[in-house]
Amino acid sequence: CGLRAGVVSSAALIFLGTALRCITSTPPVFTVMCHTCAILMGISSTLILAAPVLIASDWFPLQERTTAVAVMMGASQLGLLGSYLEPLLVRLPSPQVNIDDTRRDVT
Repeated sequence: CGLRAGVVSSAALIFLGTALRCITSTPPVFTVMCHTCAILMGISSTLILAAPVLIASDWFPLQERTTAVAVMMGASQLGLLGSYLEPLLVRLPSPQVNIDDTRRDVT
C-alpha cells in the first residue's frame, strides 16, 4: 500500500461516483444516487487534494518539484473554474422550463 495504490483507489472511487450518478434520472433514485456519489467523492477527495505534493516528492528531482506542484495545482484550479462555468450551461427554472428540461440539461 503506497502512494500509487491510494491514487488509483481514489480515482476508482471518483469514477464509480460519477458513473453511478448517470444510471437513471428518475427522481427518487436519482436523489439517492446523488447523495451516495457525493459521499464517494468526499472520501476520495481527501487523498486526491493532498496527492500533488506527495507525487512531486516521489517522482520529480528536487530542482523540479516546485514546477511540478505548480502545474498540478494550476490544473486543479482550472477544474474548479469549470464548476463555476457549469451554471451557464443549465437553464434557470422558469414557467417555460419544467423540471424535466432542467434534468435533461444536467444528465
